[in-house]
Amino acid sequence: RLENIFESVITHPRTGEEVWFNQAPQFHPSDYPTDVYESLLNSFRGKEHDLPQTSLFGDNSPIEISKLKHIRETMFKEATVSPWRQGDVVMLDNVLVCHGRMPYSGPRKILLAMTGN
Repeated sequence: RLENIFESVITHPRTGEEVWFNQAPQFHPSDYPTDVYESLLNSFRGKEHDLPQTSLFGDNSPIEISKLKHIRETMFKEATVSPWRQGDVVMLDNVLVCHGRMPYSGPRKILLAMTGN
């Protein structure tokens, strides 16, 4: 079992903006299809703390599913989808952008480089 406590909001090191920088909604099992989530809960007798993967508040209290749902809906509402074409390059600020992956088909090759401040 790995356990970490992270802030949900951080200050951008250059702009000073407060930004959401947290993956609680994606790591909480309620992100799975409802039948999978309910099956997991049943397997662990409803003890969310014992699930193999979950997200809790820093004091180990559960996060309301409605709050996680609201965060997910907000993220999808604000998302921008960019169709990729051969030769495209994307550069992004990992603190200011909640980047993600959408389903795809076919071969692809992704090369990654990371830099400091």
